Amino acid sequence: MTRKRLTVLAAAVLALLICAAVCAFRGPVIGTVSGAENEFIEIDGITYIDADLTETDVGGFSAAGRGRYLGVVRNDSATMRVYQVKGDDSGDLLYVRWEWEGKFYIRNN
Repeated sequence: MTRKRLTVLAAAVLALLICAAVCAFRGPVIGTVSGAENEFIEIDGITYIDADLTETDVGGFSAAGRGRYLGVVRNDSATMRVYQVKGDDSGDLLYVRWEWEGKFYIRNN
């Protein structure tokens, strides 16, 4: 093989490895997000709604308390990363991030 062919082959292999790494580190798709403003998340048949923590009884949490990464939820136009919330022993809260923004969702009973 010529040097030019080896360079092209090496670049193609590198591009495939980068694509595989991006897909592998994105995490599993664990649910869906819906609503006009992405205000509903469904994971394993449980619905979570966009929560303004100042208007609910679960105050005292902040984005600094995000816990273990769970995976992603998505729809046709959005992909959001989902985290547990440290200190929420009931499991009723999720912290969700997309791009540079994030917010809390609370289990809809």
